[in-house]
Amino acid sequence: MQKKTRSVGVKLTISFLVVALVVVGVAVYSYFALEQVDSGINDLYNSHLLPMVELQDAATGVHTIRGALGEYRNVPEARAALRAEIDAATAGTNQALAHHAGTEMTPDEAAALQAMTGAWNEYTTLVAVALGQIDAGEIGTADANQTQSALATAQKQAVDAFAALTALDLAASKITHDQSDVVLGNAIWWLAAGVLAGLLLALGLAIWITRGITHNL
Repeated sequence: MQKKTRSVGVKLTISFLVVALVVVGVAVYSYFALEQVDSGINDLYNSHLLPMVELQDAATGVHTIRGALGEYRNVPEARAALRAEIDAATAGTNQALAHHAGTEMTPDEAAALQAMTGAWNEYTTLVAVALGQIDAGEIGTADANQTQSALATAQKQAVDAFAALTALDLAASKITHDQSDVVLGNAIWWLAAGVLAGLLLALGLAIWITRGITHNL
């Protein structure tokens, strides 16, 4: 009788260990899968969505500077406030570009950021030249007219560069989103499969133990 009791105890121990291993295995897999999803979400926000919002603000800054520059030329009494507006827009765009440079980027995004930075630097250089010409009273001169023409070209190039980088950020964010969806879908599938396997295993072990007890009796 003691031997039979020991046999049942061994079966119960084995059953518990097997079920525990299944539960632990599913839990560990699910943990790492969810960690990967969380990492993808953080990357989606920090490296793509947030920079895209900042780039939109930066693109708005280009138009803000252009509009303020026109008022700066035509409304002398408002030049102090307009100069502050131009400086604020410039600083905001510089900050957005610096933040974007610190994020993870694809080679295409890095190349687009470099092109955008070059276009932005050219634009701000011409803005500074135009402000100097206005302050010096050179409005309407050949040099001033040439600067205005170059400014219009530089503005278009800067806006186009912003749009190109934003499009690349959007494409990269979609890839990250799709990858996270795949990982999450796999995690859910394996979790469901693990639960089902655990139930079937528990049922099988219960039948195994019950048959042993019935046989012994």
